[in-house]
Amino acid sequence: MPKARKSLQPFYDVLAEHRRQLDRLATRRALPRMKRLYEEAHDALARKLRGRMRSGLGDTFTAHQQRIVLAQLKAGLITLNGRMAGELSDVTAEAQTESIRSLARNVRRLELHFTGAEVSLPIDEAWKLRQLVGRRRAALDNMHQRSMARWGARLFADVHERLSSAIAQDMTVGEAIEVLPREAAAQWWQGERIARTEISWAYGQATADGIEEAAEVVPDMMKRWSEHVNDDTGQPLDDRVAPDSLAMHGQVVEADGEFEFPEDADDMTEKEIERMRAAGPWTAPPQRPNDRAVLQPWRKAWGIPAWKLVDGRKVWMER
Repeated sequence: MPKARKSLQPFYDVLAEHRRQLDRLATRRALPRMKRLYEEAHDALARKLRGRMRSGLGDTFTAHQQRIVLAQLKAGLITLNGRMAGELSDVTAEAQTESIRSLARNVRRLELHFTGAEVSLPIDEAWKLRQLVGRRRAALDNMHQRSMARWGARLFADVHERLSSAIAQDMTVGEAIEVLPREAAAQWWQGERIARTEISWAYGQATADGIEEAAEVVPDMMKRWSEHVNDDTGQPLDDRVAPDSLAMHGQVVEADGEFEFPEDADDMTEKEIERMRAAGPWTAPPQRPNDRAVLQPWRKAWGIPAWKLVDGRKVWMER
């Protein structure tokens, strides 16, 4: 009789822990602080403008006053974007550290469960941890700065448009000033998306770097792309899983390899598949904003379902 496959529950537990860590880093660590900085900056700017124009708050808003407001907004955004990028940089450094420590812990746990063997990885030792975290810091800091600058530019453009409408609608100066905090509040979702995506990217890239280092100790260690999908049934765990996510789920590559989109994705047109293939390859998820895919270590001996891409098509290694 074939040997019964061991329960995959420990692997599912590792995936769940990964997602909890990402949610905690975003929801409890990054977003409250970033949102507070964001709201305080725009409220302070609105107060400053009301004070500067207090003698004419009831007057009709003019093009000259629009230029004053926009100049103040531009100056404020330069400072705010730097502070927001700095805050996000602190959290992504924490995400990298947690990722590598979790990887070391999870490999030990999975190896013991699936093979009964014990393995020790040096990746969470202080010197190696510093090395791995530092490997992508410059790229991450540049990413945060660019993202905040783009977000600030979009907010500036939207406020410019709303203030132009205020002139056309004969709003008062006081009413026009209120456009600032109101428009800023409406645009906060972009900041949340940036934070969640870039924290996830930092975590995933650190996991990829850690797996590459772990393969020095465990030579057949690979990395697996895991979406929000049940491995026993192959079915999505909720209705947010798109066909392209289903197509990527379970792919494994060498520790230093890159993931590519398959040519035989179900429920997708040829044009959609071509677009996804052109977007890759990826070292690790996420591949888009708010992506829920995660990267995990994988060994054939663990018996976790997985496939490799061979000539553009899926070839199952374990199922």
